Amino acid sequence: MSVVNLEYEEIDGLLYPRIDIAEDRINQLGKFGKARLCYLHEKKFEYYCQLFFNGKLFDYLEDLDKKAYIRYEELQQAYLSKYDFAAMDFQEIWQIRTQAGLWVEEIVMNDFVDW
Repeated sequence: MSVVNLEYEEIDGLLYPRIDIAEDRINQLGKFGKARLCYLHEKKFEYYCQLFFNGKLFDYLEDLDKKAYIRYEELQQAYLSKYDFAAMDFQEIWQIRTQAGLWVEEIVMNDFVDW
């Protein structure tokens, strides 16, 4: 078990821990990793703290983000494989692709972000 070394800051005679989340690690996360981070912070704060203080939060989020994007691509390809785009005009293709993106994103958000 790894323990995070904390620095403390004195304010009005009280010591407060300096807890900074590296913004560069957050910026490396994709849409699903960032959404899961917000979900954990807002809804599952105990689990968020456990991951954070054990130093596993960003590894967990990066892994989840990769798996979510793989699942997103798989579902989108399965959805789009039902259509013959050669016989369609641009607007029909655009409409089907947009619908596929929305549908797949909803499924992946349910499966990977807020479960």
